[in-house]
Amino acid sequence: TLALAPLFHVARANGPVPPTITFAEAAAGPLFVHSRQNALGRIVEACAREHDIPLKIYAEVDDFLAVRPMIEQGRAAAIVPRSLLSGDDSTRLAVRRVTEPELTLYFHLAVSKVKRSRPAVLSLADVIRSAVAGATQAGQFDGEFRN
Repeated sequence: TLALAPLFHVARANGPVPPTITFAEAAAGPLFVHSRQNALGRIVEACAREHDIPLKIYAEVDDFLAVRPMIEQGRAAAIVPRSLLSGDDSTRLAVRRVTEPELTLYFHLAVSKVKRSRPAVLSLADVIRSAVAGATQAGQFDGEFRN
């Protein structure tokens, strides 16, 4: 595991925003849900299935930035890592950590244990580790770096 990031419910801001929302509460409103080919979609759907919580799906999408204007208009919400919001003015969004259960996105960096990796592959892995560590330290990635 290279890093992990908590997932947040992102919706239109309407007044004060509590810091957390339960998964059941988040699933009850209309949601933009990532497809099953996307890890975010698999995490949300697996949690709903495991806890027998129905999802109210507004649309299936894989591009958060494309639907962000519709989230700001209040059409639906999304469950994403906070890093997707970095660099944007999020005053129009209510961002709450998903709890009960907490949802986490894991980032893995894999090299073969069977075949010896070439120096270029190992160098690239080092570059990726350094970039993620730097982004975490700079506050550009809201997650936990694991070396």
